Amino acid sequence: ERPLLSRNWTATATATAAFTAVVRGHARLGDVAAAFRTAREMRRAGVLLNEVTYAELASACTGQSALLDLAWRSMRADGVRPSSVTYNAAIAAHLAPTDEPNAAAEKALRRALALAREARDEGLMTATTLNTLISALLVVDGPRD
Repeated sequence: ERPLLSRNWTATATATAAFTAVVRGHARLGDVAAAFRTAREMRRAGVLLNEVTYAELASACTGQSALLDLAWRSMRADGVRPSSVTYNAAIAAHLAPTDEPNAAAEKALRRALALAREARDEGLMTATTLNTLISALLVVDGPRD
């Protein structure tokens, strides 16, 4: 017999929202490990991760492109389609200022631009996406005299 959550859509949606709120809390506290642990707990409990959950995981990975790539691959493996919210969170996370060497920052910028192209191709490019890209480029380029 299937677990209760897989038989009851309302219970599943409620559980997803509750767990996602916990992921969001960990992300806001900067506790990436706890955010990923919560996502693993969701899977073990049979709770679906959705595009909002993955947007929160992306936010937790701000400035940590390797972890962000892991979350993005997990999202794709779970068959979750990114939304404009997911794209925007991932792009912003890639573009966050870090203490990384220039080569790593450039690689993160390339990843962000690749996601922006993907969002555009999927028809999910928003004004928020463009604003995030422009502001990040202004920060990278630095002030002008």
